[in-house]
Amino acid sequence: MKNIFERIKNYYKKRSRWAVFFDVVFYTLILLLIIPATRKHVGSFIIKSTLRAPLSINASSGERLGPSDYRWPFQTLDGTAFYLEQVRDRVVFLNFWATWCPPCIAEMPSIERLYEAFGDRVEFIMMTNETADVVRAFMDKNGYTFPVYIQNYQAPEIFETNSIPTTYIVDKTGNIRMKKKGAAKWDSGKIKELLEVLVAEPVQSD
Repeated sequence: MKNIFERIKNYYKKRSRWAVFFDVVFYTLILLLIIPATRKHVGSFIIKSTLRAPLSINASSGERLGPSDYRWPFQTLDGTAFYLEQVRDRVVFLNFWATWCPPCIAEMPSIERLYEAFGDRVEFIMMTNETADVVRAFMDKNGYTFPVYIQNYQAPEIFETNSIPTTYIVDKTGNIRMKKKGAAKWDSGKIKELLEVLVAEPVQSD
């Protein structure tokens, strides 16, 4: 054991103070990621520090919602039934997320800022399959005000995804103008420009 400590001591004698500092930070992060109680928060912090705007801006996926897709039912946090049909002819920002998901947590502040800027002109649907009590506690703790809905029925095939977060931006006519798997910085200038364009577009009749 004494030899081990001597080797460590000699190793750090040869390294600069900055190198020692970064070693300490690195091993501290590793330790915090191992501990279950801190893993989620550290993971989301690391992801948030590297968030970027989606690469594909204003690129339509070529998919369009049909009548059956608009019949998708879900619930508000107070248990009121809600149908996607109720936001037809509006621009929709749909995000699948969960309170236990570090990438979801990392992108939440940028979504909140985007909601503050466009909440009166864009329909935000933050979709989770957790209980209302869990969601309310998370929202209150973080001071988020965007609307959250409970997914109690399977999403239409056009919105099916095996990963969260996944985000869709749908125009007034039902065209999916963006699909993004993984966390992103949603209050970027390019996203805001895209939403301004979509909000200004007229509803196209078939």
